[in-house]
Amino acid sequence: MEQATLQRARAGDERAFAELTDPYRRELQVHCYRLTGSLTDAEDMLQETLLAAWRGLAGFQERSSLRSWLYRIATNQCLNALRS
Repeated sequence: MEQATLQRARAGDERAFAELTDPYRRELQVHCYRLTGSLTDAEDMLQETLLAAWRGLAGFQERSSLRSWLYRIATNQCLNALRS
């Protein structure tokens, strides 16, 4: 991950955020599908994941990879949706 792209995304640049997250969109959608069992729900959870990541990007401390961080968010979003 390029630090400059991450800094731009943290500053509110939506294109930079898309640059960071687009490589993971498909695999996150598949992950959500495996957890929810529904393509429609998986698409919704992917959107919720990306929204949560956008809102929480300032708190991303880079102790793990961006991919791992996104997977953790996606898993939590799906599990919360299944519980409710």
